[in-house]
Amino acid sequence: MAYIDYYKILGVDKSASQDDIKKAFRKLARKYHPDLNPNDPSAKDKFQEINEANEVLSDPEKRKKYDEYGEHWKHADEFEAQKKARQQAGGFGGAGGFGGFGGGGQGFSDGDGTYWYSSDGGGGFSGGNAGGFSDFFESMFGHRGRGQSSAGFRGQDFNAELHLSLRDENYRAVMRTRYPTYHYDSATGLYNINPNGVYDYEQYFVYNSTDKAIKDLNIKASLKYAHVFNNAHDVNVMFLYNRQSTTNEKDAAVPNNFEGYTMQLGYKYKNKYLVDLNMAYNGTDRFGKDNNFGFFPALAIGYAISQEDFFKNVDWLGRNVQLLKFRTSYGLVGSDVASGDRYLYRQVYKTGDSYTFGEGNNFGVSGIKEGDLGNLNVTWEKARKFNVGVDMNLFDKFSLTFDWFIDKRYDQLVTRNDIPDILGIGLSPENVAETTNKGFDGQIGYQDRFGNFNFNTNFVFGYAKNRVDYKAEAQQKYEWLRETGRQIGQPFGYHWIGYYTPEDIEKINSGAADAPAKPDIAVQAGDLKYADLNGDGTINDFDKRAIGKPNLPTTTLGWTIGGSWKGFSISVLFQGSFDYSFAINGTGIESGKSQFQPLHQKRWTQERYENGESIEFPRLTMQDGTINSASAYNSDFWLINAWYIRLKTVDLGYQLPKTALPKFLDNVRFYVNAYNLLTFTGYDKYQQDPEIKTNTAGDAYMNQRVINFGVQLGF
Repeated sequence: MAYIDYYKILGVDKSASQDDIKKAFRKLARKYHPDLNPNDPSAKDKFQEINEANEVLSDPEKRKKYDEYGEHWKHADEFEAQKKARQQAGGFGGAGGFGGFGGGGQGFSDGDGTYWYSSDGGGGFSGGNAGGFSDFFESMFGHRGRGQSSAGFRGQDFNAELHLSLRDENYRAVMRTRYPTYHYDSATGLYNINPNGVYDYEQYFVYNSTDKAIKDLNIKASLKYAHVFNNAHDVNVMFLYNRQSTTNEKDAAVPNNFEGYTMQLGYKYKNKYLVDLNMAYNGTDRFGKDNNFGFFPALAIGYAISQEDFFKNVDWLGRNVQLLKFRTSYGLVGSDVASGDRYLYRQVYKTGDSYTFGEGNNFGVSGIKEGDLGNLNVTWEKARKFNVGVDMNLFDKFSLTFDWFIDKRYDQLVTRNDIPDILGIGLSPENVAETTNKGFDGQIGYQDRFGNFNFNTNFVFGYAKNRVDYKAEAQQKYEWLRETGRQIGQPFGYHWIGYYTPEDIEKINSGAADAPAKPDIAVQAGDLKYADLNGDGTINDFDKRAIGKPNLPTTTLGWTIGGSWKGFSISVLFQGSFDYSFAINGTGIESGKSQFQPLHQKRWTQERYENGESIEFPRLTMQDGTINSASAYNSDFWLINAWYIRLKTVDLGYQLPKTALPKFLDNVRFYVNAYNLLTFTGYDKYQQDPEIKTNTAGDAYMNQRVINFGVQLGF
């Protein structure tokens, strides 16, 4: 480890008092804090150096060790123990012991050479013959012979850690029984809150009459080794043990357990060739004893061709290409996450299905019933992950990162749908499903300086598309009902073809042969009308098909712009998502419940129909479960093919020059920032925020536009 002068970093003398060190640290920490230097990438590193120096020099014990042993102060205890052991074993003097402590080097000899240290921190540890300091672990691995060398104090190559985490968590809940409602005043065109619909909160109460609902015990132990041999071979090794145990006392006293063993081996040669091998052996109590552990290896390889001599010797490449690296990785990962009972390999019995005794329904008790069948063969879900990427830095200004990936997931835990319900009992998940996900992502960056103006910009992008290869679904009567071969999360519903007209209703009531298809419930003029895909004259589940796209964008973009000039700074973020759908659902759109959508203004009415006016919504109704219900009859009428581009954040600031500040202030910065200023999207029919990601969030609050003004003062 190279010597770091902590006194120089803080700008104090070695004789500085603790108060002097504290003052110096506070001043420099404020100056180089990353939050106050957003456009200076070096500020973070400088801030870390300052913290490290203060951590050592502000502690009298650590400072004493640093003053005596320099960069090797962390191993002072090992050194002292080793020195003491050698004194006790061989005494002073002679070839087999210490040769005394004297001379300008303040050294000692163990027979192989004179090992000495310099208290001024300038020379570090060295040896007369060996060229390095004998480390603490030498006694474990054998004594080196005369003339052999060690590249520094190798005891620092090892690092061992043990972490113990305990959690004892309480559960409390706040209940709200009444919600505010709004009334539309047609005279003013305004919505007024119903004064009787105030918020009403009940008192706090604790679930299950216990203050200790969840207990966690986490243990993590690691051993790390890292060393550079001959300034060329960089080797690092890590062994990690991790155990997690969670007990939910509210539901059961049996803990959920996870245990993992991990080894990581890394090798790098002159920053040209890189190899990273990871191996994990993980266990879970969700599977049986023969299947609860899984082995998951991964290998990554990188080649920095820009570090090769033949690359650097090409004049144009050597001057203009700072980095060109190719990399690839392949690995196997596993998951035990699945629905169903905790122990998937066992059948359990549950309470439920109450039984009534006597006459009437006045006396009933819960019975005991069979739970889902156990699956002795259930084991880890697995995924093969393959990635190819390239990294480039050009002209000290441009940067590029690009990755292409493919995920092949198999043995996925799903409940089979190809077994008839006549079986009469539930089934535990099985390892039968397969999916594929592939795509690419990356970023392009540029930074430059024009006089006093610093400029930077980054553009990030991503594209990914998935497919259900197999899911053990029931054999479908019609091809359009199949989920296999489609995207994950593909919504299914009815295809909207218009509104039932008064003429349609007359034909339905008269039983005309050309009457349009309808569901098994009554319909009226102005209701939504759906396509009869199988032509049986009835709208039912057989008429559902794939509609729209999953609620997961295939394409995501982000663009940041930043700059600074003489104390002024600006930062801008644009983001966007494309090629996805979301459904308007819930109380945000249901007739008679909506608080956000102008259903009453643009609904179907007899008058508007007869006048040929534009109609955007079906008739209003207070009945639940009608064909107009977005919850009961999901259709592409309520589904939005969405995309958006949003000016997400803008930050403007000005920092006063140091010369304009009084002595008691270190910095003053004025700023204004804003969020969600502008949004560009492809729809305007609904008052719905395009960032909402769930299909049942039609009544969610929209993102707010926020503008802040402020000043930052540093003392």
